[in-house]
Amino acid sequence: METRQPDCVAVLIPCFNEEQTIGRVVRDFRDALPDAKIMVGDNNSTDRTKEKALEAGADAVITCPIQGKGACVRQLILSENAEWYILVDGDATYPADAVHEMLLKAGTLGETSMVVGVRHLTGQNQPPLHKFGNRMFDILASLKSRTRVKDCLSGYRVLHRDVAYDYAIWGMYDGFQAEIELTVMSGIKNWYVGYVDCNYYPRPAGSESKLSTFRDGWKILKALLTYRPPVRYRDKDGNYPDE
Repeated sequence: METRQPDCVAVLIPCFNEEQTIGRVVRDFRDALPDAKIMVGDNNSTDRTKEKALEAGADAVITCPIQGKGACVRQLILSENAEWYILVDGDATYPADAVHEMLLKAGTLGETSMVVGVRHLTGQNQPPLHKFGNRMFDILASLKSRTRVKDCLSGYRVLHRDVAYDYAIWGMYDGFQAEIELTVMSGIKNWYVGYVDCNYYPRPAGSESKLSTFRDGWKILKALLTYRPPVRYRDKDGNYPDE
């Protein structure tokens, strides 16, 4: 299969109160992908996230009224028609320049594929509880999806349109379970999954994480243990068995 960098790309950035960082994220991805459509999802922010995103050059800011990352991502996918969708958080922790290798990997895998940016911490030490939790989630996600999973909680991904639409239409969770849902769906629905190593930076001063270690961690674990995609699945050739 020919390796190429795909055309028709949309960058989707779900945000809740990210006025400190969203401008940098938009500018970095505009520099990395000048022809891409950059779409920011404003998930009921009470600060100047929308204004900062537009000032930085975002093509559009989509108002996402249902609270939660998963709901915001699904609405962003349905708001823009593209061949490939790049999902990235608006907190300036992921490097935009890694997107080239991720898109090349996606072009190699072809249709019905997802590429995950595997995080490697830069300039920070991961708390032991977080390190244990991430490792536990990867093991459970591997068992659940029947394939080897790396960094199932990474918020940096490239999705083929078929994968993105399946998730947008059939996704069940509105919150931080989005990455778990995509990961488990990838195994059950026989998507092609690739991995690319990338740096992972601390949040810039003045910005705060919206994820609660225990409250959201429990929701993610519960989703991982109980999730069953309410969808038809593709076989290894990319076809639906009942067609």
